[in-house]
Amino acid sequence: MQAHDLAIHITSYDQLILSAINEREFLPVVLRFQQAHCTSKNLIFAIEQFTETIQWVKQSIMSNKTDKKKAVALKKFIHIGLTLRSLANYYSLGAFVFALSDSSLAKLKGSWKRVSDEDRASLTDLELLFDPSRNHQKYRKEFAGVQGVTLPFIPLLMKDLTFLQEGNATNVDNMINFEKMLMMCKQIQTFTKVCRQDASHK
Repeated sequence: MQAHDLAIHITSYDQLILSAINEREFLPVVLRFQQAHCTSKNLIFAIEQFTETIQWVKQSIMSNKTDKKKAVALKKFIHIGLTLRSLANYYSLGAFVFALSDSSLAKLKGSWKRVSDEDRASLTDLELLFDPSRNHQKYRKEFAGVQGVTLPFIPLLMKDLTFLQEGNATNVDNMINFEKMLMMCKQIQTFTKVCRQDASHK
């Protein structure tokens, strides 16, 4: 399957995964409730799928026996990543970038020499998109400017929710901190909204 077609297939599957997540699934995971594995099955599956995608990309490259074949695989995954970005699928794109940037793949010197300067520059640009400096400024700016269906970068969403939970008191002056709750709800509602929009609006 060509890189472009595979990226479209991955994105269709990812949208099914993320759009199945109910808004009520987030808090049990963020609060580390023991019953989260029962109440938040779709969210936990999405988080696990992200990790499995990283492993799949690495294994797909490393399983090739020659430098030449590994280089072909590296180029294909970079091209898939570029298409994922054009489809605003930051969920799988993040996993691809994490995999391609892994130290185990960086050791494939003979394979990387066979990857064109243009493709390596494309990968560097994708890596910069997920640069955590300035609170992931580049990713947040791009994400905010996308119209239509958008599949968010799950690790950052969970990090944001955890920060809001742990960095703000639940009660203030013996009253529920509604500002904290509203900030968390806004993050979650944005996630569900962008995942479920009609793809025809893209």
